[in-house]
Amino acid sequence: MVSAFGKTTLGLTYSLVFGEALLSPAIPSVAARAGGIFFPLAKALCLACGSDPDKGTQKKMGAYVMKTCFQTTTVSSAMWGPGG
Repeated sequence: MVSAFGKTTLGLTYSLVFGEALLSPAIPSVAARAGGIFFPLAKALCLACGSDPDKGTQKKMGAYVMKTCFQTTTVSSAMWGPGG
């Protein structure tokens, strides 16, 4: 998905959002899904694109991608969690 949609920052975040939506019913634990799969993937993608907080370039792309991943995780958790 990332290779197909990742030509722009918006396409990259859409691919992460759709991946989260596809996996959220199968992996109900938000900690396993977000902390084990999506946040490390998003961080690696940001670092590969040159957005590194150690170099002061975190707002180049990383802040947007990480905030979008966090919000997506919250929404998918509410959709598929107990009582959702």
